Amino acid sequence: MKKILSLVLCLCMFMSLGLGVTAAGFSDLSSDHWAYSNIQTLVNEGTINGYEDSTFKPSKTVTRAEFAKMIGKWNQQYTGSYSDLSENHWAYEYIMWSGLESVGSMIYPDAEIKRGDVINLIWKRNGSPKHDAAPSAITKQGTNPDAASWAYTIGLMKGDDGLNLRLDSSLTRAEAATLIIRSREVVAANATNNFIDVVDEELLKRVYNTLNLLGEEYDADSVLTYAELARMAIVFAADGGAIHINSNDQTTSDNKPVEHFDHKYTKEFFVLCQKVWGEDFYTAKNADSKATLQDAVGAIMYGFVRRGTAPFDMGKKDDYYSDCKNISNTVYENMFLTYAKTHGIKLYANGKLGADEHASVKKYSALLLQYNEVMGLATAYNNGTKTNIKYNTYLSGYPGNYNDFYNIVSGIPNGVYNLKKSGVSAKNFYNAANQCAFVYSAYLAEVKSYVLKNSGYSVNYTFYPSATFEQNNRILFTAKISLTNKDGNVSVPVSDIFGDMIKNPIDKAVKPGSEFYVVFETYEPLMDIYLPRSNAYVKAVFVG
Repeated sequence: MKKILSLVLCLCMFMSLGLGVTAAGFSDLSSDHWAYSNIQTLVNEGTINGYEDSTFKPSKTVTRAEFAKMIGKWNQQYTGSYSDLSENHWAYEYIMWSGLESVGSMIYPDAEIKRGDVINLIWKRNGSPKHDAAPSAITKQGTNPDAASWAYTIGLMKGDDGLNLRLDSSLTRAEAATLIIRSREVVAANATNNFIDVVDEELLKRVYNTLNLLGEEYDADSVLTYAELARMAIVFAADGGAIHINSNDQTTSDNKPVEHFDHKYTKEFFVLCQKVWGEDFYTAKNADSKATLQDAVGAIMYGFVRRGTAPFDMGKKDDYYSDCKNISNTVYENMFLTYAKTHGIKLYANGKLGADEHASVKKYSALLLQYNEVMGLATAYNNGTKTNIKYNTYLSGYPGNYNDFYNIVSGIPNGVYNLKKSGVSAKNFYNAANQCAFVYSAYLAEVKSYVLKNSGYSVNYTFYPSATFEQNNRILFTAKISLTNKDGNVSVPVSDIFGDMIKNPIDKAVKPGSEFYVVFETYEPLMDIYLPRSNAYVKAVFVG
């Protein structure tokens, strides 16, 4: 009897470790599942197992405690205590030997683990190296810039598109198994991945085609000329409007009118030479020469300056990339390259720009994509002041009718875009909306005053020209609204905020301090330079 009991106990221990079950034995996990081999490796090791009903549940999210068990014990033990973890918790030992970061005195063992928690943990287990090889578009994601840079550069985590790591997202069991196996491989390989080689080309194509600075479709290998760079900078600065090059733009440093050569972009090329590349560079030969990445950075930055949006922290000099040359051409060039370097614009993990490389459309687009993350390529009006905002780079979340809009802005819910009817082009309305931005901003300022008087709530607003369009002889325009003078978590009905501005009942509420989106609709087309508050109403509200 004792021998039988011992045999049964051993068998139970063996099965509890998962050593007797292979991934092939799970009813919901076939051999063609994308994570099959990684799951099978961990199952065979006994670090992960399935459920009593013979399933693995690869799509089920993983808790912090579960991941601590999956990754196994570290060589360092936490000797303190957590207020939300008792010694009776099934994963107590795994958590105490895991290296997981706490939040104050709490470790949240049963909360879903985030992708950012995972890279922070693996980075910590590998010596917490200082690391800044990735661009700021990567390092600013999550809570630990060093961990994000390290994980991205060695290839541990690059997201679905080489840009968005989704560090706030949870992990499925399949994803967790894959990350654990991948961490062993990439750490051992000590690879160095460059942004330009990792980022999804569809992202580059989307940002290039959206800006449409030359009126040509994305062609990765096409190399831009200096004249084309100049034209693109001036078009970018115009922000969808007409190109204006005044007489001051066409005067030499000794106040004489410039003698132009025959070229379709000769005026734009002279502006960039005068302001950035140096007047001596203004020759017909150089206009059609292949441009370098160093000069592409200068052109992009000049476009931002000329656009005249809210000021950014430019002014520092002499801290540019080590491979840049002839920086003394103009003060602007020095400042532009210093700004780019100190704000983490980089295509390569070695800290260099690739300054003398030709500015292919692919590399130029990769620079634009990073500038979008640092400064924002789109524009909006924050409390009446024109400012830069980000394009939406989560392509899988784009509205189906995105081609009908001038650009798709980060944060705006798809429901806003879906209010536009088929056959209506918001893209064609963008310039009119942008030129009349002062009208919409003045209207929203009146709304702000009305809300304060009607409800006691202070609000801030941002108006988006690209989410403005005309249909059915009315104009729909969108603003992001935030309550600024109320604390706490008690939700406020939107009817209390907007009062009689709501034409049809809207059964929604917002939390103080949160941001939400309001679509206003005019009662008739905008026919004047003034839109009274009574001539538009709240059509829709999008919360969360």
